[in-house]
Amino acid sequence: MTFWTLILRSLRFHARAHLGVVLGAAVGSAALVGALVVGDSVKESLKELGLIRLGKVDAALASNDRFFRAPLAKEVQPAVDAITAAVLQLPGTVTTEDASARANRVQILGVDNSFWKLASQESGVGEIANDGVVLNEPLATQLKVKQGDTVLLRMQKPSLLSRDAPLTPQEDSSVALRLKVQSIVTDEQFGRFSLQANQVAPFNAFINLAQLQEKIGQKERANLLLVGESQNKKNNLAEAANQILRQHWELADAELELRQVPTGALELRTDRVFLDTPVVDAAQKVSPGTQPVLTYFVNELRRGSNSTPYSMVT
Repeated sequence: MTFWTLILRSLRFHARAHLGVVLGAAVGSAALVGALVVGDSVKESLKELGLIRLGKVDAALASNDRFFRAPLAKEVQPAVDAITAAVLQLPGTVTTEDASARANRVQILGVDNSFWKLASQESGVGEIANDGVVLNEPLATQLKVKQGDTVLLRMQKPSLLSRDAPLTPQEDSSVALRLKVQSIVTDEQFGRFSLQANQVAPFNAFINLAQLQEKIGQKERANLLLVGESQNKKNNLAEAANQILRQHWELADAELELRQVPTGALELRTDRVFLDTPVVDAAQKVSPGTQPVLTYFVNELRRGSNSTPYSMVT
């Protein structure tokens, strides 16, 4: 009997025991390989969604309820050697003309031609007409509208104060726009644009930037600055963009203003009424003799039986 014959007879004799081990190993291997394949597939799908969502955008400045100068985007463009776009982003709602369908939590975006250059695929949108709106596919599907239909956009005017504050104007606090659907864009045409990572496609409505600025009283202002892929691959884009912003940033970009008062002193003020603590700290470092001043609305001034309602107190 040879060595190999002994092995074959041994395998034949213990075949049933070996079969169970082999089947168990096969099932375990299949489950492990399947999990790895699914994991890679999900990872690749999320990566693809992220790339579609961001297009060619490599860096962004989002100031939310604070508005900087829209020309800032063009000022930093030559230095970063990339496409830049100023965007005005606001939440709102969209309804059909006959109010038969409605979409809440819509991302209303005031854009110009520079924005569409950041799409991963040519959108073909061009300039949006003053009476036009471009919808992404999920929003058009939700509203059941097509190109040429009319929709109604509603949004709150940005307020420099809380809506509950006594100084906040309550009238004309919202804006309604009746617009015609100029076109419907796909995800690849930048219709899925969002800075928020989410597997659910957002509802996006794109309108003319200048028109939106005028309607909400923020002429030549924006709250989102997008920077595309830099042609200079050696530089860190985020670091370069931050450095250029420091060079071009003005008081107006922080909603601040310096003016001379009759006493000859300089007054640092903001339309937001209240100066933020970092701003006050920075001003005091520049001028140690700085005197903070607070002016606000009070319900009543009283001395004994005499009183006067609604006064400004400094």
